[in-house]
Amino acid sequence: MTLYDLTRVLFRRWYVMVVVLGLTAGLGWLFLRDGGLYVTRTLVTFEAPDAGPWEEGGSADRGVIMFASAVATEVNGGAEPVTYSQADAPFYGAGIRQGLRVAVPDTGGQWEVVYNKAAITIDVVSPDRGWVEEQQTAAIRSVLATADDRQTGISAENRIAVAVEPLSETIEHVTPSRSGTALAAGALGAVGLLVGGWFASTADRLARESRERSGGIRGMRRWVGGSGIS
Repeated sequence: MTLYDLTRVLFRRWYVMVVVLGLTAGLGWLFLRDGGLYVTRTLVTFEAPDAGPWEEGGSADRGVIMFASAVATEVNGGAEPVTYSQADAPFYGAGIRQGLRVAVPDTGGQWEVVYNKAAITIDVVSPDRGWVEEQQTAAIRSVLATADDRQTGISAENRIAVAVEPLSETIEHVTPSRSGTALAAGALGAVGLLVGGWFASTADRLARESRERSGGIRGMRRWVGGSGIS
């Protein structure tokens, strides 16, 4: 189909384009009404009993790292958390609008996961700030309680110290930038045009085939009942 043919089809089936573009505009309007997301990344650190002053953000001791990993696995009900190619990638960056993630941060890449700090990150994201606060509080309590239960019977001086980084409990409100909104609107408009063009072409083809079948049947009837039989 040439560009000229496509243009003729779009003019003939203009109502299809109107419907598709209207639905696209409605979807875009819903996105624009979105008030953003509330996000938090809380850090819980694990320090060895004889930790030196150089250890910040969690112990580098392999045993303590394994302990933190075991705690995270138990809090997750035995399931492995979702991993990303970068440990500092935002949870909502994967398209998640509401969810909770409890995991040990890693410094590995796409093909290898490397844990070098004994810590647990609690990522929460939702359009509802109250839901974020509830999930954050519950997850922190679960991590602390699990770590405490796993050290039952160990003397205080030999226990792994577990602490929540105070500044990491902040809940932030994230909204799309103007440039991001403009790019999203342009992309959505382009998708609407492509989808509308496809639907218009399909509707036109189906209508043409229907006319051809109808014309063939009427012609056969005229041939059988008329001068076609001598």
